[in-house]
Amino acid sequence: MNLTGHGKGYAYDMGSEADIAVFLGAVLLLLWLLATLPVTVSLCKKCRRKKKSLVWLPFLAFAGLFAAGICILGWSEFIKLFGYGYPTVV
Repeated sequence: MNLTGHGKGYAYDMGSEADIAVFLGAVLLLLWLLATLPVTVSLCKKCRRKKKSLVWLPFLAFAGLFAAGICILGWSEFIKLFGYGYPTVV
C-alpha cells in the first residue's frame, strides 16, 4: 500500500502524505530485500554443495510460490493490490 501511495487505504486522499508513504514503502522494501538476501545466498550454497545444477532451485521455488499466490488470488485481485482497477476520486 505504501509503494502505491495509498498507505491509509484507497478511499482516503493522502495529499502530500503520499510522497512520504511511497518513500517509506521503498525503504521498507529495501530492508525486506536485505533481510532475505542472506537466506537466499545460504540456500544457494547448500544446493550447490549437493549438486552444481541445483543452484537455481531456491529461485525457481520462490517464482513458483509467487505464481501459486497469483493463481490463488486471481489475476484481477492481484492487480487490484497495486491500485489498478479502482475508480479515481475526484
